[in-house]
Amino acid sequence: MFKCLKCGKCCLNTEMVLTPSDIRRIEKLGYVLEKFAVKSKDGLYKLRNINGHCYFFNKKTTSCRIYDYRPIGCRIYPLILLLDIKVITVDSNCPARSTVTLEDVIEKLPLIARVVEELKLNFDLSKVKIVL
Repeated sequence: MFKCLKCGKCCLNTEMVLTPSDIRRIEKLGYVLEKFAVKSKDGLYKLRNINGHCYFFNKKTTSCRIYDYRPIGCRIYPLILLLDIKVITVDSNCPARSTVTLEDVIEKLPLIARVVEELKLNFDLSKVKIVL
């Protein structure tokens, strides 16, 4: 099973995509979209980076300021979706990547499906390849 080291590397230079429900959940906490997110060229919102790290990353504690309300993509991490080649894999930048198991992937599939659905991605999870 995945054993997070709480190193914060996943929060550095993040390109984490936000779903509509992520945005609503974070805005309900009082945060303003334009402060915590940027709209990418493909029209999707992504977490904003401030000085090389996620807007919500606390450098002193290497933790997330909104951990209980963090985006779905952050909950799935270190699993990542490679849409162009239809693969679910482990981010090679995660120092704990070797601890990810097939059981972890299976456990996260409902969240992955939710991201695919909310973002209206052309990604058939029944045809995806899992690469650990």
